[in-house]
Amino acid sequence: MDCGAQLGAASAAAVETADTALLVTTPDVVAVRAAKRTVRMWDRLQIRKAEETTAVVNRHTRATEIQPPLVQRITGTALARTAVPANFRELQAVVDAGRVHELDGRSTVKQALWALAGELGLAKAPEGPSHRSGGRPRGDRGSVSFRRRKE
Repeated sequence: MDCGAQLGAASAAAVETADTALLVTTPDVVAVRAAKRTVRMWDRLQIRKAEETTAVVNRHTRATEIQPPLVQRITGTALARTAVPANFRELQAVVDAGRVHELDGRSTVKQALWALAGELGLAKAPEGPSHRSGGRPRGDRGSVSFRRRKE
């Protein structure tokens, strides 16, 4: 569930009751500071502790000054091993058409999203050598299965 940047009663309840809370941020000063404020607010309101939150870095490049370990240190959260790369050329056509689900299987962004889903236990991790590189086998769209919280 995407709770957005503002905290209301419904989004607070969603974050509090979720098995896993992902805080998605880009590797820039403004976004990382906002992520830190969000984590502090959740902790202050006793919604979720920082160490129970996982940060995901979106639009990552090796050239950016703020790298994922720094995001982890600043926010005090756990860090997803998979960062989503900034590859605007891959995304532009499918985003403009509103068909992100049709992203090419060889796309680095799609491979990173599948690796993140596998890391979170939302999809089966691909078998074979492509698993070590974080990607999926070519032509394999895979399947996503969601787990319900046991009450």
